[in-house]
Amino acid sequence: MVRELEASDDPRIARAAKRQAFQKKVLEIQQEHYDPTSDWTIPHIEAAQLAIEALENEYGAWGEVFGGSSSRPEPRGESRTQPARAATPAKPTARAVTTLSQKEAAEAATQPKLKGKDLIAKYVAQHDAMMLKQRLG
Repeated sequence: MVRELEASDDPRIARAAKRQAFQKKVLEIQQEHYDPTSDWTIPHIEAAQLAIEALENEYGAWGEVFGGSSSRPEPRGESRTQPARAATPAKPTARAVTTLSQKEAAEAATQPKLKGKDLIAKYVAQHDAMMLKQRLG
């Protein structure tokens, strides 16, 4: 998730991607948009855009107080003289083929596949554990 957000065309998302609070906000937004009937939630980048908008709405006015700017910066690679590029739909990508040994396949088959809120909760817990480990050194 972090690498995907760091590669964003929006410099605000790219800068915020390494911050624990931002990562947690992105995961929370994905959890809010989770649909159990289709077992689907919004992509990381879309959740990051919503997170940036929420943070901008909540804290944007404070930028003027502390000497910052509350205006939105231009995305990477674009200037005021160039028109904005039209959004293009994402193309499906091929998945790499992985060959498992019999032992690996047996181990993988015995573990239940997490879905929905359980899967999101697993990633939130992993993220929290990683951040705690980094803090403790």
